[in-house]
Amino acid sequence: MNIGILEDIMLFDDHIDSKKENSISVTTLLGSNYKAKMYLKRAKKDKSLIDMKYKRSSFIGTSIHERAAYITGMKNNYKVERFVEREIVVDGITYTIAGSFDGIKKVNDKWYMYDYKSFYGNKRTEDALMKDSMQMSIYRWIFEATNPEIEIEDTAFSIAISQSNNYMEEIPVQLRNSKYIEDFIEAKLWTIIETETADCNDNVNYNSCLYCNYICKERKT
Repeated sequence: MNIGILEDIMLFDDHIDSKKENSISVTTLLGSNYKAKMYLKRAKKDKSLIDMKYKRSSFIGTSIHERAAYITGMKNNYKVERFVEREIVVDGITYTIAGSFDGIKKVNDKWYMYDYKSFYGNKRTEDALMKDSMQMSIYRWIFEATNPEIEIEDTAFSIAISQSNNYMEEIPVQLRNSKYIEDFIEAKLWTIIETETADCNDNVNYNSCLYCNYICKERKT
C-alpha cells in the first residue's frame, strides 16, 4: 500500500514566484534559455519529467535554508530577505526579475551578502562559484532598488555545505556592478525571447542543470 506521503513531500513546490506578468526568477534567468522561455510562457509542468533524485536534493537544500533563516532571523546583525523583485524594460516590454536570497550580515559597520549552497562533493567548483557570483550580483541589483540606505559590499559569500560529506566553507566571491548586471539581463532576455530550440548542450553560461540532457531528450521526442 502506498499512501503517497513521499510524493506529497517531494513534489510540493514551495518556490516563491512573482505574481506579475512577464516575471522570471533569478535562477531560471541564469539557466537554460529554452527552459527560461517556457517559464515565461508559463507552460504547464509535466510531472512525468521530474527526476525524483533532483527533488530529493532540492528538499534537503531547502531544509538547510529554512534552518539558517530561522537562526539568523533571531540576531540583530542579520537582515534576512525571503523575496525581492525588480522591473526592467527590454524592447518596450516590462519584465520582472525576482528571487529569494538568504540574507546580508553586518560586520564592522559593513553589509555582506551571503547565500547557502548545498551540493554533493568535496569542494565547490570554480564554475559553480562563478554562477554564485552572478546570482548574488543580480540579487544585490534587485535589493538596492528598494533599500538605497544599505550599501552591500562587493565581496559576498557562498556558504557551501556538502550533502555527501563534512565539507563546509564560507567562500568569498566578487560581485559585479549594477551596469554590468543590467546589460547582462537585457542581453539574456533578448536571447531567451529569440530561442526556439533546446540549448542544454550549447555551453550556455551559468546553465549548470545536472538533468538537462534527461529533460531535453524527453521534450524533443
